[in-house]
Amino acid sequence: MKGRSTIIYNVSVRALRAAVLFCAAAWLLMPAVSCERRPLADQSYNVYLDLEIEDEITNYELESLPEVMKVNFYDPQTEALMYEDFVGPQGGDLSVPPGTYHMVVYNFGTESTVIGRESQHSQVVAYTNEISDFIKGQMQTFLAKRASLHATKNDGVEDEKIVNQPDHLLVSTEQNVEVPVQAEGDRQHVIHTTAETVVETYKITVRDIKGGQYIRSVSALISGMVRSHNIGADVDSDMPATIYFDMYTDDTRTVLNGTFNTFGKHPGVESVLTLDLLVVDTGGGEHIFSYDITDQFKGNEDHILEVIGDFEVREPAEGGGGLAPDVDDWDDVNTDIII
Repeated sequence: MKGRSTIIYNVSVRALRAAVLFCAAAWLLMPAVSCERRPLADQSYNVYLDLEIEDEITNYELESLPEVMKVNFYDPQTEALMYEDFVGPQGGDLSVPPGTYHMVVYNFGTESTVIGRESQHSQVVAYTNEISDFIKGQMQTFLAKRASLHATKNDGVEDEKIVNQPDHLLVSTEQNVEVPVQAEGDRQHVIHTTAETVVETYKITVRDIKGGQYIRSVSALISGMVRSHNIGADVDSDMPATIYFDMYTDDTRTVLNGTFNTFGKHPGVESVLTLDLLVVDTGGGEHIFSYDITDQFKGNEDHILEVIGDFEVREPAEGGGGLAPDVDDWDDVNTDIII
């Protein structure tokens, strides 16, 4: 009996010692656990973007609001893109870490307008691509004669890239937007902003035309436009471009009408703005007209352009047309326009 009692005693002492050591170790670890900092777990990114879209656009009806708006937040010092997200046309919830940012908002998914260089705030740019090779091929003779004419005039138009007209781009830019530190239960932080278009729409007419009944199609080029717009810095580029668009005859066949979108007139004081028209008649013949409309852009808040000049398309000869139509001589018209 004595030996058995000793064994039981020894086992009990070992168990007691193990329990004491375990409790001591747990007690030592408790302060470290209780003092651990976990800012990401305690932090709540509770931000709402309250977005208003200005839909009153001169000469353009915004049929519906964009479905998606892109939101970019940039570091004011490094200009690096720190956070990006997508919201609806009225805005939406964001999970932006606390800090100070430059913010850029724009409608996403435009057809012609391209957004580039988004990684740096001051470099974010909106532009359009050059017209397709197919369109260039369709206007090959016209473009060659147009380049020759403007080279003779020495107005620099022939060196401009011919680009597609931009879609309306609704943009909001805000500097030094503060996103405060928030904890669970804080009221939602709201950022208010308004997005407006950086594109202008112009209406243009050519009046008192003759032979409108013989016109099949009219392609138009207008020079001296802005090539791109820096939406981060909200400034136009200093590179001019020529915009391509179509024009159509009205019911009376005496007026040509058209509209085109642009980032604006090129700011250069010496820039020349010309309207060059390629008119294809019902027999396949090509007729080319050119008008200097530089003066019409001065103080033109209505964005309406009007040309009244010599314009006549004669009845095509029977059996005309074909793959190599004749091209008439240039009708270079300079007229005084009362705006």
